[in-house]
Amino acid sequence: MSQSTIDTSNDPEGTLTDMTLADGHSPGEAKGKPIRDENEYYLDLVRDHEIKFIFVTGGVLSSLGKGLAAASLGCLLKSMGYRVAMQKMDPYLNTDAGTMNPLQHGEVYVTGDGAETDMDLGHYERFLDLSLSNDSCFTSGYIYKSVFDRERRGAEGDYKGKTVQIVPHVTDMIKHMILRLAAKDPPPKIIIVEIGGTVGDIEGLPFLEAVQELRADLFSRYLEDPLKANVQKGAGLGKKSPAFWRRVNPSPPLPLDIQAVLPQDIGQGPAPEAGPGPASVAGPNSLNGARPVAKFLTSNSISIHLSYLPFLKGSGETKTKPTQHSVKELRAAGLRPDIIICRSDEEISDSSIKKVARTCALPIERVIRSNQLDDVYSLPQHFADQGLPQKVCDLLGLDSKRPVDIGPLNDFSARLKSIKKCENALQIAVVGKYVEQDSEPLQPLPAPDPDSAPRSRDEYLESYKSVTEALTHAGVSLDRHVEIHLLDADDLALETVLHESERLGRTVKADDLDPKVLVDAVGKKLKDFDGILVPGGFGLRGTNSMIAAIMYAREAKKPFFGICFGMQLAVVEFARNVLGHDHARSQEVTHEIEKEQMRKQEELTYERDAGKRRKLNEEIVRLDGMKDKVAEHFIYFMPNWYDYLTDDMKKRHINDDKGGTMRLGVHPCFLYPDTKAFKAYNDLYDEGCRSANATGRLDYAYNEPPLNLAFNAFGWKPVSKRQNELNELTLHADRLGLLTVYERHRHRYEVNPEPDANLLALLTKGKNGLKLVASGKSPELEGCADLIEIMELDPHPWFVGCQFHPEFLSRPLRPHPLFHGFVKAAIAYHDNPDERGSHSADDTAEPHAPDA
Repeated sequence: MSQSTIDTSNDPEGTLTDMTLADGHSPGEAKGKPIRDENEYYLDLVRDHEIKFIFVTGGVLSSLGKGLAAASLGCLLKSMGYRVAMQKMDPYLNTDAGTMNPLQHGEVYVTGDGAETDMDLGHYERFLDLSLSNDSCFTSGYIYKSVFDRERRGAEGDYKGKTVQIVPHVTDMIKHMILRLAAKDPPPKIIIVEIGGTVGDIEGLPFLEAVQELRADLFSRYLEDPLKANVQKGAGLGKKSPAFWRRVNPSPPLPLDIQAVLPQDIGQGPAPEAGPGPASVAGPNSLNGARPVAKFLTSNSISIHLSYLPFLKGSGETKTKPTQHSVKELRAAGLRPDIIICRSDEEISDSSIKKVARTCALPIERVIRSNQLDDVYSLPQHFADQGLPQKVCDLLGLDSKRPVDIGPLNDFSARLKSIKKCENALQIAVVGKYVEQDSEPLQPLPAPDPDSAPRSRDEYLESYKSVTEALTHAGVSLDRHVEIHLLDADDLALETVLHESERLGRTVKADDLDPKVLVDAVGKKLKDFDGILVPGGFGLRGTNSMIAAIMYAREAKKPFFGICFGMQLAVVEFARNVLGHDHARSQEVTHEIEKEQMRKQEELTYERDAGKRRKLNEEIVRLDGMKDKVAEHFIYFMPNWYDYLTDDMKKRHINDDKGGTMRLGVHPCFLYPDTKAFKAYNDLYDEGCRSANATGRLDYAYNEPPLNLAFNAFGWKPVSKRQNELNELTLHADRLGLLTVYERHRHRYEVNPEPDANLLALLTKGKNGLKLVASGKSPELEGCADLIEIMELDPHPWFVGCQFHPEFLSRPLRPHPLFHGFVKAAIAYHDNPDERGSHSADDTAEPHAPDA
């Protein structure tokens, strides 16, 4: 097979980035042409490689679990030996998920190439053990922006000055984003496309229209040469094209007048008959004429619809009417479901399944149950038990007799269920700021007890989905159940705030509390936990409570793990309360305080109510006190850094737009020996990685076998124009005993590396026997600052913070080393209460003023 890579030097929009074409196709055929011409080229690839499509839609209501269903199906098909590509398209108008509130949308998941995507891509990567890219997720906002950019070029652009419309221009762009997956090398055999939202939503209509058009495009593509001339003459097709008839009908070929099938019949005919059989044509509108076409369409693409069956306790019945209406909406949009997955919180009866099959015109075996399960990792086996992968393969004309082998994932699920039954579970507190829905404060208890345990918000786990999954992966690998408690940072001091407000006769915020009072209040809430994790986040809100939690973990020798913002706050806490730098702060917080003060001042200018003016004045005075002119920014805004993915130096300003302006995606990190981080990576992956690669890792191969225990991958390395320079640094680091890993990032602030500030030297020198060790650094290339990737406290059983997001690379059978090390330290803390360290006066200091 000859291979050639597309030249992307003249592709400023990145529409062809990172695509390799196969089978002798010339890259020039696709590059620089209008979208319709590119789509024609990709359709040729689809035809040549006989690529199949599965479109997954949802009905009745959102959050049914389409992502989990699609991921589970992909896992099953991949276990059968098929190369599977996954894609999520969302109808919201955000350009990407980067600026969306995680309380409303769930976490922002970051791919290796720096795309900020929907959280469902995390499910795809965890279930299929894949590394996805920006090709795997797009939104209506991205589609419209791409169309608008082309329209602005006028007569010189793709549209040549034509009137731009939803159909065909927007739908063509949607098809383009789907079809470009066919250009992967090696090409996937099956592409699973999940359509976000709910069928019937007005913003989702262009996506459904595009899918209908794509299925028609596939049909016409298979009728081209050598068939086109025969079609125009009205001749029979079967004997002259065995390949076509193998796709249309496995029975012996019989003549079929393809002109008898009207365009509006495509994709909307009745359900294909269960078995092969002859097809005859009785007239232009004959159903017999439509059946082979419907069977042909189904053999190349199918539609799977996930719908909800509510259970009414009053009548004791499971209702199918919402599903019937949902399927009606889908048919009105031009799609007919080939398989329906019924989601319900209660056991679904056989009678309900029969009713759905009868009213939706499907064979009963194509209606699948999706009941509420104890853990999501048992969902693939739940589908396998009902024969879902075999049914899909039969519909797509693939070999359904291949064995389904998800034994390792089933073993993981069985172990997870087993350890949940055991006592002695670990209690891990995740202290974050995206816990309360719509950021509304918790309602106070009637009689608050300062010693009571904090209230957990487990219903909002999606804000930190990858973090909680990574903790679970690590716990299963160590045969210990991890009970995760999401705690709102502000809620940690809620009762204390209420008491202080009552005592002082005015509203008091956590930021206004005396630092020692705040630390004591937070410590009482966290004393019964075995480990404390502070995850990523943005902004001022809740930072002082998070700093207090970090200080408590440091003093109590409790295992602590800080991720991104959590690591930055750990640096600030150490600088304040150990080094004595009262005004240590993150520049992010300073900048937000300045903007907030300007907003309050503007409100005051136009406010006429005396009471509101008084409150605004009090708030401005408070903010002015926090905005200290001598603030020491131990965490600073990165004005520039080298991007290994785009091979250029990124330059940013602190007032730039927020979307897509961070340090994103995979970047290398050198780990230094004799550190906890080095030991965590080396102990867990030394045997599989260092034996195969001097840099300490293996390159990620596209679509490796599913979820095996071999250490075949850990992240992936981008191809860089400065790869030689990076290779030399990596080899030099390896000679020095350093370990090189590649981790995914999402941040715009860093530990201040400026030599003039000399702040890093203060941290690593420490005080009273305590110091922060820089155990991981980004390699220093010419013109690029030496960025701190990992910092850890010495001495401490486990006090580690990392600038990257390790949760994005954790897999069920391959937990991330840092999560593994954290949970291991928490087990030691839990199982050996007599050996727990206690802080002394030598290694602590009075907490300083809470200026965030």
